[in-house]
Amino acid sequence: MYYIILLLIFLIGASIGSFLNVVIYRIPRGESIVYPPSKCPYCGHKLAWYDMIPILSYIMLGGKCRYCGKRISPLYPAIEFITGLWTVIVFVLVFPQGIDAFVEVLVFGYFAIVLSVIDMQLYILPNKILLPMAVFEVAWTLFAFALGWETLLDIRNRVIGSLVLLVFFLIIYYLVPDGMGEGDVKLSPIIGWFLGFPKIVPWFFIAFGLGALVGIVFMLMTKIFKGESKHVVPFGPFMLWGAVLAWFYGIPIILWYRRLFFI
Repeated sequence: MYYIILLLIFLIGASIGSFLNVVIYRIPRGESIVYPPSKCPYCGHKLAWYDMIPILSYIMLGGKCRYCGKRISPLYPAIEFITGLWTVIVFVLVFPQGIDAFVEVLVFGYFAIVLSVIDMQLYILPNKILLPMAVFEVAWTLFAFALGWETLLDIRNRVIGSLVLLVFFLIIYYLVPDGMGEGDVKLSPIIGWFLGFPKIVPWFFIAFGLGALVGIVFMLMTKIFKGESKHVVPFGPFMLWGAVLAWFYGIPIILWYRRLFFI
């Protein structure tokens, strides 16, 4: 029975991933995510409901449009699968901690998927996604506080985290040429609010460490295979998924560091 529940949760998550695909495709193009109905990006034919079954439709159609035969990007089913998997992971690991943490981490991950793909494709973090993300974080915190799930201390730590990251990123943005994008600066207080203090401390090491490591790998690969020495790697995905890792493992990392150097 438990595995049947997990399967249902995965299918719900995959369906949400189908919607995230719409957001990822339309928002950067300035299109509505509500109207018109989904259509093939090549021939413009309106898609039937059986063309949009998460993951399954892609497999049944052989990765091609039913109407024009053009190949569909595998990114679409990949996002549906990742979203479904993320939903299951958060349900298993976070739901036992309480509905407040479950909803916040789950929705943060959905935003992270959308922003990461857009940033990797277009090197932008759209305001039309950042603003709803910020509104959700603050609104959910206030809702949780009203129900007694959060304390004033929790809110204080969120404010501290948000301000610290915003000031830090503003300093980099204005003092280091091309050191940080405008979207990264806008994203920073949202991550600070999501993590709060002291989880933002290990976040610095995780996000910048992963970013530097992947950046070096891409730079070497670009040098070897293309003969170029530069490769732009968006920092947004590392900020976002570094925040997820810091949410799960930030406190254990802090405790490990304290035991290692202070005891």
